[in-house]
Amino acid sequence: MDKFIISIATHPPRFKTLIRNLETVISQDIRPHFICIGIYDKHYAEMPDAIKDYLYRKGFCVIQHPANIKGYLKLIPAAIRFGDKYEIVTMDDDYDYHPGVVSELFRCRDRFRADIACNTAAYPVLLPDGTLKPFPDWPVATKPVQGRRVMAIGSGGVLYPRKFMPMLLRDPVDYTLKAEHNDDVYFWYVAMRNNLTTATSATSLIDSHVHIPGTNNDEAMYKIRFHNGEQWKYLENLGLDVYLTEELQCDETKR
Repeated sequence: MDKFIISIATHPPRFKTLIRNLETVISQDIRPHFICIGIYDKHYAEMPDAIKDYLYRKGFCVIQHPANIKGYLKLIPAAIRFGDKYEIVTMDDDYDYHPGVVSELFRCRDRFRADIACNTAAYPVLLPDGTLKPFPDWPVATKPVQGRRVMAIGSGGVLYPRKFMPMLLRDPVDYTLKAEHNDDVYFWYVAMRNNLTTATSATSLIDSHVHIPGTNNDEAMYKIRFHNGEQWKYLENLGLDVYLTEELQCDETKR
């Protein structure tokens, strides 16, 4: 197994449940070299001393970032600092994780010989009239599959290879301007643009990752973001809607 680290982003609304989340991260059945916490520097100043002490005692690497790049904090700071040395597994700070989540990522990656691996994914499909189905209605993968059009959903954990990091960092402004609140879409865009394949385990682990009650990005926020079309806007900003429609239509003509 290649050397890897785990990277997580956090911000003040999650502080009250952060230690609970991190206890499930450090209890994975395979251990990273270390775990990074990406955080906006002004938010780190607001972090309670008890949490800072916990992070110090447990050996976390805290990376304070000068810009508030929101969800991108879970990968960008770690990629800048360690991307040339380690593969990076990203996880979210508002879930309790099953101990086998990270090892499942490596099994999935090795099984498919894919570039990127995830435990939860969605994929685009066409409507009968040949147009792209709206993003909120894309099906979630229910069985293991790989391909360029498999979009990793970050909540279940995502494994990124070292070669992905320079691709990601090539356009250091693009991710905030074109997909400000949706890191999943932007990371997928970078992978597709560079012809990387993503595999998903569609994991059958029972309760592989369970949302922590009381965190602000709860199911209601998830539904609001999806059904207000925010992700669709990001796809249009990136030009992915046209690109995907053309690719899927081309596939249909080959049948």
